[in-house]
Amino acid sequence: MNKKIDILLVSSCGGHLRELLDLYESFKDLNHLFCLNDIIKLNKQMEKKTIFITHAERNIKQLINIFEAYKILKRYKPKVILSTGASPIVPFSILSMFIFKSKVIYIETLTSVTKPSLTGRIMYLLTDNFYYRWSSLKKYFPKGILAERF
Repeated sequence: MNKKIDILLVSSCGGHLRELLDLYESFKDLNHLFCLNDIIKLNKQMEKKTIFITHAERNIKQLINIFEAYKILKRYKPKVILSTGASPIVPFSILSMFIFKSKVIYIETLTSVTKPSLTGRIMYLLTDNFYYRWSSLKKYFPKGILAERF
């Protein structure tokens, strides 16, 4: 059975996930689901609301991520996909752009201060809304939105 969700939160583990969890108050009341690329100990906010995909780091496993993303998007049909990075968001965004039509929102990682991340440079081309947090990145993301605080 398919279960539609409002928002799919796609992230790698570690700092990217921490940045996403910092936004929890803004999506906690929405029907949401986390999608992570590594098995971790889940906090209370994430219990029974998390699915895992294969961990891929710029290698052939990213092809597996494409198939995993397709199955997840087909099953849950999210209205919005939100990510703070890193690579797991790319296949979700590509599939959304061409097949599923979910709105994609990407927030460049807080640690990219003077130069954009590789994922940020890719996602700038694939998102409906792109946010960055440091004014020094405006030259890389002229159509992005500076959002120093969330």
